[in-house]
Amino acid sequence: LTTLLTQPATEIFLHANWGWYEPAIGVNYGYYQNDYWRQFEETLEAFSRAGKKINVIGSFPVWNPTLPQRLAKFFRVNGNVPETLNLPEIPAVTSVDAKLKDVTLRTGHRFISVLDDLCPDKSCRVIIKGKEGKQVLLQWDSIHPTREGGALISRQILKNFEQNQSFP
Repeated sequence: LTTLLTQPATEIFLHANWGWYEPAIGVNYGYYQNDYWRQFEETLEAFSRAGKKINVIGSFPVWNPTLPQRLAKFFRVNGNVPETLNLPEIPAVTSVDAKLKDVTLRTGHRFISVLDDLCPDKSCRVIIKGKEGKQVLLQWDSIHPTREGGALISRQILKNFEQNQSFP
């Protein structure tokens, strides 16, 4: 935090596995849970005091078991691989994003949703077109995007950023 606060950049993008601290989604060691949102708000307030504008990138879909494991199971049952797949954990992930958005906007920063683009109606994109039109996975494990998935998400973030230049 100290390094970011003292850098000359006035605008910063933050992303993390936000659900890591929520027991309904990921691993939770307990030592963050009670104070996590308060600490996150204090961090954003520190950025504000330092004159920094923060773009908080929301959650990615969280697959447990991993996306490849879910697609393999789907293929065994249905004989094909879908472009979208139901994500039962979406209520927990969107709950984290709602908290994240609330704290981010309350402290005067910008929230950029990834889930709005990737997971409309509780069904998330899982397959995208890669080089030469070949189908590739959007994510290679529970949360990390593939190279092509990262490029798609980056384009979506940039589009959202360009459409919403002003801070709250």
